[in-house]
Amino acid sequence: MISCFCDRPGTSCLTSLAFFIQGTERLVENKPMRDYQQRFLEEHLLKLPLAGWRMLEVGATAPELHEAILQHVPEVREIIGIDQRKDWEYQGGKHRILKMDVRQLEFPDESFDLIYSLATFEHIHDLAHALQEMHRVLRPGGLLLSVWSPIWNGFNGHHQGSILSGADGVDIHLPWAHLIIPQNEFAQYLVRGESYTTAQAQAATDFIFHSPFLNRLCYGDYVQIIQKSGFQVMTLEGCRVEFGGLLHRIEEKIQAGYVSAEQVLDFFRRTPNDEVLVYKMKALLKKCATADGVPFKNDGEASGTND
Repeated sequence: MISCFCDRPGTSCLTSLAFFIQGTERLVENKPMRDYQQRFLEEHLLKLPLAGWRMLEVGATAPELHEAILQHVPEVREIIGIDQRKDWEYQGGKHRILKMDVRQLEFPDESFDLIYSLATFEHIHDLAHALQEMHRVLRPGGLLLSVWSPIWNGFNGHHQGSILSGADGVDIHLPWAHLIIPQNEFAQYLVRGESYTTAQAQAATDFIFHSPFLNRLCYGDYVQIIQKSGFQVMTLEGCRVEFGGLLHRIEEKIQAGYVSAEQVLDFFRRTPNDEVLVYKMKALLKKCATADGVPFKNDGEASGTND
């Protein structure tokens, strides 16, 4: 099935081989869910038969999503959230949040019916090992659902700006700036081309290129890692942004002399066509087993019988 999970204006599905496919400490408070959490709940989670399921959220920053799930499906057995950056833990009846690294899950084998993750895969280093751990703690037939963005090759993969990095973030208007401008010239570009202060430019450059907050994986990297993960791939999708508006912003920076046309063309020449516009991904994966209990390996051809 070739489809795009994004239906917001300005996005469309990959038309060629669309693959069927944590932060600072804060107090736990009752706050409204953010828009992207609400969309994830309505468009993805609530379409699954959650009643009776034990669920694990990877990258749980606060309990609002857990509470919303339980309001819609009170028959959920339990929701556990994990985040390795947490300095606190939370217990709220049928749901809790623990400080834990997804690469070293402290749960027995086959503990969960569903693992879900929102806006987290782009931050996980050694994603292949993390997927092995998630596979281990899922029961046979269990599902892994993840939506994540922006990925490194996305037009905003630098994670800078008021939307991505908070109210104090300064927007970068040149799409793919972190991939077009050489790293050793990036701070200078931010000062000249984006009106950053020198201190802001240096902090942003250090964050974008050196912070462990980002794993800097591109679309093709994710596809390769997931296809080799041992999961059966039910859905693997890339969502791309419409190019027209981005092209206008690039032209403005060229005309103003902040970036050269040759720099931009060089970026497009060296970037695979199926990666240029993809900024968001979705995966729905299934843990399967053959008749003799050997894990199903999704390496192009399945041997044995899939669930």
